[in-house]
Amino acid sequence: MSKEQLRWTETIPTVQDYLDLRIATGLGAIPPQEVAERALANSLYMICAYQGQRLVCFARIAGDGALSYIINSVMVAPEFQGQGLGKALMQAVSDWLIANADASAYVCLMAKEPADQLYQQFGFQAIPGNIGMRWIKP
Repeated sequence: MSKEQLRWTETIPTVQDYLDLRIATGLGAIPPQEVAERALANSLYMICAYQGQRLVCFARIAGDGALSYIINSVMVAPEFQGQGLGKALMQAVSDWLIANADASAYVCLMAKEPADQLYQQFGFQAIPGNIGMRWIKP
């Protein structure tokens, strides 16, 4: 199925659809429904595509809407990978950032290999001397 045959939208998916896609893609820990609902509602931007009623890809931007932005939850269902959907998601995210983020803004993301190659196509690069870190609640 080509990306043109999918239904693309910038609206919030159902929490269950979002969680189902997280599970299918193995994207980190699965948050409780109320946490996922709050995260989705507080997004600055999101893009997703459906095959029929099924959410097959998704990406979102979170942040303060001025200086700090984080691209996260970039997901493509396994059977749809390799069809350009990740690139389409990142193009939409990039277009939104170009239209809405100031040049002084800090835009970041965390990438696993080989997805880092996709993000490099959109101007992201590893920063020498820096390491990615995350906080884990004790």
